[in-house]
Amino acid sequence: MKKSWSITVNGTPHTIQYQTGWKLRVTVDGQETRLKSQNWVLNMVDHPIPIEGADVRLVVIGAKVDLAVNGVYQNSGKPYEPLAKIPDYVNIFMVISGFGGLFLSGAIGMLVGLLFSLLYIKLAMNGKFKAVIGAFIGWIAAEGLLFLLTLNLFQ
Repeated sequence: MKKSWSITVNGTPHTIQYQTGWKLRVTVDGQETRLKSQNWVLNMVDHPIPIEGADVRLVVIGAKVDLAVNGVYQNSGKPYEPLAKIPDYVNIFMVISGFGGLFLSGAIGMLVGLLFSLLYIKLAMNGKFKAVIGAFIGWIAAEGLLFLLTLNLFQ
């Protein structure tokens, strides 16, 4: 995926390009910089771009990419908010939900686990960490029920 922006700061034009592939990269006026995700499950980047006279940040959440210039996102026009740090236990819940669902109930269980994983991320990004734990308990109940249903169907 490739995304580009052209901005003008103090009368000087700048081009910023974000690329994914084997490596995450941002190119500012021809200078390439490698990026690193803040999260080991979901692609999350909040990278400051050094342009004199402006506060410029590249923000990536999953496949969503936007450039914030002086506190305003260029694509959406919304005000910039720093990315919330997602605790490690949320990532562990995501992995357990995906693979646990696969092992307990097959493909349908994995799909349920992936849907719950999306919910964990959404709740964690909004700072609702107790709700993440509640959602994980809900996943355990849903997966247990699905497991019992699959056992009964194959008897």
